[in-house]
Amino acid sequence: MNEIAKRMNLNTDFKIYNSKSELFDALEKNEVDCIGSRTVNYERRKFVDFTRVYYYDSVRVAVPESSPVTLLKELKGKNLGVIEGSVSSELVESYLTNIGCKCLYYDTPENLTNAVENGEVDAVIGHEMYLEHISTKCNVQKRYLDEKLSVSYWAIPINKNNPNLRNSINDILLEMENDGTLDELKLKWYGKY
Repeated sequence: MNEIAKRMNLNTDFKIYNSKSELFDALEKNEVDCIGSRTVNYERRKFVDFTRVYYYDSVRVAVPESSPVTLLKELKGKNLGVIEGSVSSELVESYLTNIGCKCLYYDTPENLTNAVENGEVDAVIGHEMYLEHISTKCNVQKRYLDEKLSVSYWAIPINKNNPNLRNSINDILLEMENDGTLDELKLKWYGKY
């Protein structure tokens, strides 16, 4: 967001909200101009606009390197950690509960990371970039199960009543894509992505 604002000759003023619903409410009420980054989905498109997609990521299940689990169906009876209200939790509810794993929901990424550190979960479902972060932070060697459950597309949510801002940000994102800045930022923040 800082790079986009800089190219638009604007200053950033970041605000922190306690939940996704508060964040999106603030956008709808014009308390904020945009949200730094969120996955694009059908439900969100009903009440917010999105910029062009600038990043995509797969949702996967990761297990410790030492785990005997190699397939999703082998998660039966295992504890699967997931962030409540995330794209991953939607997949758990629609697909993975049929497997028979015990889904443990965590309200924040930090709490899920703590659960990994404390050995409370046998596997974690999430976007690859987040799973890489957990693995590094917890110093846990992990591997992915082969199945990719979903692909998520990331963009910047904007109030539906502000198409000029959306268009300006889209122009900047395209410029950043063309001059290589977007790739540099992806590498800086997401590692190999």
